[in-house]
Amino acid sequence: MNNNDMNIEIAINNKNKMIISQSEADKIRDGIKVERFCGDELIDHQLISTAEFVMLINYYNYIKDNDIKQDFINPNGYNYEEYYEDDKEKYYEPEM
Repeated sequence: MNNNDMNIEIAINNKNKMIISQSEADKIRDGIKVERFCGDELIDHQLISTAEFVMLINYYNYIKDNDIKQDFINPNGYNYEEYYEDDKEKYYEPEM
């Protein structure tokens, strides 16, 4: 990786890490590289389009901002997405 690359290194569980980066070549391909390491060993890598990466961040913000129950992002959320109204005045829980 050279000095012009954008690079974010994140420590994850069990001394593993994830590196999110974008080289000049990745920019040309309209992508963001996501690599996962176990120690120093690369175990997975993906090139995600910038549009998909932004969509993932926007989806995360939507779930958190509206306190929507979602198993991976917000398991203790109050609102159920399928019953959430855009006007944010009423919230419905699904009938049991």
